[in-house]
Amino acid sequence: MSDDNKVSNLLSKLKESPTFAMSRGGRELFHTNFIAFILDIEDLADETSDNRYAVKVKRKIIESLFNGENKPKNVITFRERSNLDLIVMPALDELKSVGTLVVIEAKLKSIPTNEQLIKYNAKLASGLSLDLLEAVEFEQSIVLKVKFTRDVKAYKVTLYEDGKKLNHFNGVNIELKKYLLAPQSFFPLKPDDEWQLLDWKPFIRDLKTIETDSIDLLDSLIKDYLDSTSSILKLIELVDKKSKKYIGNEQDFSDFMGFSVNHKGFKNARVHDLVGKVTYDILQKKLIESLVNIHKTEGFNLEADTFFSNSTPGFSIYFRHKFSQNDVRIGVQLQGDDYRHFIARDFDSKNHTLTGCAGCIDEWIKVGSENKLKRFNEDRFVYKSTKIPAKFKFDELQKKVEESLLGAIEHISNEKFISKLKGMASP
Repeated sequence: MSDDNKVSNLLSKLKESPTFAMSRGGRELFHTNFIAFILDIEDLADETSDNRYAVKVKRKIIESLFNGENKPKNVITFRERSNLDLIVMPALDELKSVGTLVVIEAKLKSIPTNEQLIKYNAKLASGLSLDLLEAVEFEQSIVLKVKFTRDVKAYKVTLYEDGKKLNHFNGVNIELKKYLLAPQSFFPLKPDDEWQLLDWKPFIRDLKTIETDSIDLLDSLIKDYLDSTSSILKLIELVDKKSKKYIGNEQDFSDFMGFSVNHKGFKNARVHDLVGKVTYDILQKKLIESLVNIHKTEGFNLEADTFFSNSTPGFSIYFRHKFSQNDVRIGVQLQGDDYRHFIARDFDSKNHTLTGCAGCIDEWIKVGSENKLKRFNEDRFVYKSTKIPAKFKFDELQKKVEESLLGAIEHISNEKFISKLKGMASP
């Protein structure tokens, strides 16, 4: 069967799936909420209960998350606390013996970055306050206080009942496991050593090994969820394979665009954002790997990201300079077939615009024959752009990006530009 036929078959399966329709193609919060929903099912000793398949799935998930000798039988879940997708802790009567707290950040339809993981680390470092009344039905107010101790990468747990410490748990060391639940290809190029990859593919595959002949609604819903998520993962693999044909110079840029941006089947199935971000992330990562001649410029860090806006995927490769608390970026952006030289900043200013700064590097910011400076939120993003030719091969794109960034280095090192940046960076 051809790759195109495989894509069509997967799209047909996804469109027929009720849980896929509920998730709108793989929203991360839907997935962590559904996992939490399974984990919240009470695990009773009675193997003849109506939910025995669901309980087996729950036990398998717990086994994946708590891989030590002591695994909890029941857990308490906290969804979307401190901007973290899912926090899983053992039930109170098992907390001390298990000694592990799990944090999960899920990525399936968006691309994780090192900066995001660092930001999550900072949130955890400031400590967690988890009110158990929000997660389970306790008669009394029990609040879990979790304080991070960075030097030993351990957490101290203190429980409070109606504002008073419960000494039974006071000072207990709790190991923290931080998981990035994502396809392996999504893991950042420079992974944060505090986060472990929990690869979606083996995670779902292991859950699908659990067999049942039950036609119970809950069991059917869980099975459909596993099937639809498996189909999404297979689609990502095919998209990865297809995208690498352009990287291997087997296709022109117009063929790459026809699949990653303009494929009607993806739009109809509402996975065009997923496909677009995956393909442009593959492209961005390969370009970053190839930039062997781009060296660190004093005061600037080379960074990259992948995005999806106005129904079109794109990526940016840029130099970031931090003035006080304000970040300024200058680099290359490709959105669809629109190739840009840009200057941007992550803050608003009523007194300074980017236009004057762009004028200092007028020779570099020009790209193609068009000379008009365009603005996307004048205080935030200015650029000039040209269209990528239909017959452009990957090697040509790679050369163009490298030339653009080398040109940026040449211009951003002059004192006039730096002086303008410093003035512009003052709100």
